[in-house]
Amino acid sequence: MKKIKSIIAYICIICFSLVLLSSCKDSESNVTKENVPQAAMGRYVEKYIEELSSEDGGMVAYTAVRNDGTIEFYKYYSEENVTKVYSTADGINFERKDAEPWYAEILNMGNYQITKIDYDSEGNIYVLIFENEAESSLFNKIFKVTSDNEIHEIDMEWRETDVEDLKVYITDMTVTAEDELMINQSLRGILHYTDEGKYLGQYGSSSDGIYTVSDNYIYNFDARQLKINVYNIETHEMTREIPLDEMTGEIPLGEMILGLKLSPGKDGSIYITDRSGVYKMVEDGVILEKIIDGELTSLGIPSLHFSAILEGINGEFYIPYSDREQNTSVAKYEFDENVSTMPSMELTVYTLEENNTLRQTAGELQNKYPDFKVNIKVGLDGDTSVTKTDAIKQLNGELLGGKGPDLILLDGLSVESYIQKGVLADLSDIVNAYMKDEKLLSAVINTYANDGKYPVIPTKFHMPLIWIDEEYKDYMKNLDTLIEFVQEKKDKPVLGYFEPDDLITTFSYTCFPEWINEGKEINRQELTKFLQNMKILYDNRGDLTGSDGKAFAWAFNKTYGCYSLLKGYQSYVIENLAQDKRQGGIPLFLPGQVEKSFVPVNCIGVNNNSSNIDISKEFVSLMLSEAVQKAPISDGFPVNLDALEYGALGTGNENMYYMVSGPGEEILEGVPPSREKLEVIKELCHKVETPSVPDEVLIEIIIENSKEYFEGAITVEDAVEKIKEKSKLYLSE
Repeated sequence: MKKIKSIIAYICIICFSLVLLSSCKDSESNVTKENVPQAAMGRYVEKYIEELSSEDGGMVAYTAVRNDGTIEFYKYYSEENVTKVYSTADGINFERKDAEPWYAEILNMGNYQITKIDYDSEGNIYVLIFENEAESSLFNKIFKVTSDNEIHEIDMEWRETDVEDLKVYITDMTVTAEDELMINQSLRGILHYTDEGKYLGQYGSSSDGIYTVSDNYIYNFDARQLKINVYNIETHEMTREIPLDEMTGEIPLGEMILGLKLSPGKDGSIYITDRSGVYKMVEDGVILEKIIDGELTSLGIPSLHFSAILEGINGEFYIPYSDREQNTSVAKYEFDENVSTMPSMELTVYTLEENNTLRQTAGELQNKYPDFKVNIKVGLDGDTSVTKTDAIKQLNGELLGGKGPDLILLDGLSVESYIQKGVLADLSDIVNAYMKDEKLLSAVINTYANDGKYPVIPTKFHMPLIWIDEEYKDYMKNLDTLIEFVQEKKDKPVLGYFEPDDLITTFSYTCFPEWINEGKEINRQELTKFLQNMKILYDNRGDLTGSDGKAFAWAFNKTYGCYSLLKGYQSYVIENLAQDKRQGGIPLFLPGQVEKSFVPVNCIGVNNNSSNIDISKEFVSLMLSEAVQKAPISDGFPVNLDALEYGALGTGNENMYYMVSGPGEEILEGVPPSREKLEVIKELCHKVETPSVPDEVLIEIIIENSKEYFEGAITVEDAVEKIKEKSKLYLSE
C-alpha cells in the first residue's frame, strides 16, 4: 500500500493585544502610594505536569474527556509496548492505571492504530482507528464500546473521494451533545453522521478541516477568508460568521500560528489556540477574550507543536506539546491572582522581519526568567504603509537618541554602519566562553570580528550549492571553469532557464565580495568579468518550457545540474528527491569569484545603551546554545557544532514522506535525506571560508542598469559605467 501523503496547513491569525500596562517610579515630587498606578494582577501561569513528561520513556498519544469532566491522557511506552492512562477528576490529583481491556482488544483485531477517543453523554466510548495495511483505500474504522465493554464496529456510510490513496482517510472525530458523530475527512471536509453510521450532511468546503463542536453548534474555521463559520447542527444551516481578519496582536500573519486549534468550552463557549495565545468566545458571541498570552508560554516556541486546549473541571487548562522527536509533555495553566498580569521587566529585541530563532530564544529565556517579557519588535510587521527605509530611519533615530531596543537582529541592515557608529556592545566574552571548548564554527562566528572584539555575531548561515554528476566536479572549481563547462556542453543547458535578475542574485552569493573595494567603490574589473560570465550563462539558459524548475529540470535530465541557497538541513528536500530520481549527483559549493562562500544570517548585536546588558548577553548566549540551535525551524545551519552534528542525524524525519509537484505533470516524491547525504552537507558546512552578504540596494542597481546589456543594446563597459555612476551616491553614504 502506498504511504499516505498528508499536509498540515499552518494558519495564522492576528489576535487582540493585552491591556497596556504602565509603570511609575517614586520621585521627590508629591507622588504618594495612593496615586501610584498599581500593576494589574492575575494571569494563567504555565507549569508542566511531571507525570506526563517523556522522561520516563512514555509519550502522550491522545487525550479524552469523559462526560463527568474527567480528563484522560493516554501515555504509550514503546519499549514495553503498553499504554497507561493518567486521569484527573479534580484538576489536582492524577490517577495512573492500565488501559481498559477494550483498548488492547481493538488493537488486536488488526494492524490498527488508534487516532481518537471520545465519549458520549451516557459514557459510551467511540474509537477512531487507522488501519496500517488496509487492502482497500478504506483506511479508517469507528468502534463503539458500551458501558459493559462490548465492542461494535459502526457500519459507516463513507463518502469516498476521487483520490485512490485517500478515498476514506479520517483525521479527527468528535461526539456531539446529541451523541452523533462529526468527522474530518481528508478532501471531504467536516461530515455529520448518526451514532449508527448514517450520513447526515457536510459543513463547509472540502478543504475546511479545523473545527470544534460545542452544544448544538459546529464551529468551522475558513482559512481562506479568516473567519469562523457557525452552523446549527440540528438544521445544518449557517447561523453566523465570526470574522478574524481584524484581530490584532504582536504576532504577524503568516508566521505565528503553527496549526490553529479550536476546542469546546463550558456553556457553549469555544477556545481558539494559536501561537499568540488562547482566546475564549462565549456562546452567541463574536468578541474574543485573550486568556493566555502565547508570548509568555510555550505556545510561542516555534519548535513545539501543540494540541487543542482542554478545559478542566475547576477552570484550569491543559495543552499537550510535542517536539520533532515526538517527545511529549503536558502543560497545566492555572489562574494565579497574585502574579502580575504582565512580567515586571521587559527585554526588547528588534528585527526587520519575523524570525523564528528569536521566538525560540525568547521562549527559552522566559522559561528561565518568568519576570522578563521578551518583546520582539518587528519593523516590517505587515503594515504596508511602512517601507523598509521608514523602518530603518525610525530605528536609527531611536539609537542615535541613546534609546532603542536592547538587542538588534541586523539581517537586512547595514551591519558595518552600525559597527562604525559604535552603537553595538562587544560580545567577545560570549564567544570566548563557547570557544574554550571549541563549540562554535569559527569561520562564521568571526565574520564581523575585529581585533578580538565581536560587535555582531552571526548565529546561523546559508550555503549556495550546486548539485551535479560527480564526473563534472572539476568544472565546479570557480566561475571561470563553470563558464568553460557551459560553453562545452551544447546538448542541454547546464543550469536551466534564468532571467538576468535571477542569475545576478544567485551568483551574488559567490561573487559579491569581489565587486566592492575596501574604499567602498565598485571594482570595475571584477564586476565587468562577472557580467560577461552572466551573459554567457544567460545566452545558454535553454527555454522556459523545457528546463525550468531547476531541481525538477535536473531530476528529469533536462539540465546538467541545479543550484540552491541551502538554508539548513530541513530545506534539503527537493534537491534530495531530485538526487533520488536521477540516482546520482553530489552537492558542491556553487562556483564563483570567491571560494567556499557562505551567507551569515541571524546576526545579533546588543545596544550599548541598553539598561539590560547582562540579560541581553544571556539572550545572545542562548541563541548560540545547542537547545536553540538544534530546533528544526529552517532558517539556517547552526554555528553550534554540537547542533550541527545533531542535525546531520536527521532525527525526527524518519516517518516523513514528501510529494512535490513541478512543471507540467512532473512529481518528485520520496523519503527525507539519508544520514549519508546529510553527512556530506555537514562536511561542506565545516569547509566554509568566505562570508558574502550581498547588498540588496546595490544588487537592485546592478540588475536595473545591466538590462540593456543582457538585451544586447549596450556594451558591458557601458553597463558597468552606469552601475558605477548610479551606485556612487549610495556607496558614499
